[in-house]
Amino acid sequence: MRGRLLATEQILTILAETPPRIVALTASLAPAQLHSAPNPDEWSASDVLAHLRACNDVWGNNMLVIIAEDRPLARTVLYYADGLARHERTHVKQIERIVNTMRM
Repeated sequence: MRGRLLATEQILTILAETPPRIVALTASLAPAQLHSAPNPDEWSASDVLAHLRACNDVWGNNMLVIIAEDRPLARTVLYYADGLARHERTHVKQIERIVNTMRM
């Protein structure tokens, strides 16, 4: 259990800021750097992006089902949006660490 949910405004801010933040972090890296892991058994920036995309597909679909169904899932859209925002925030920090390592 995550405990207290983020405020709707926080969630929307995080979700809106994530794509431009990732672009800003990775813009100066060459394709080879994006696909290289900084250390063995770690993800590359490209791996993190693929993971975020897959999570967005799954959680986004859950939110669409909740909105569309007469008998929605037990969780709320806010619950899934909160999880998605927290998840993205964590992985943006991970991408930042990867990018900083690759620039060295």
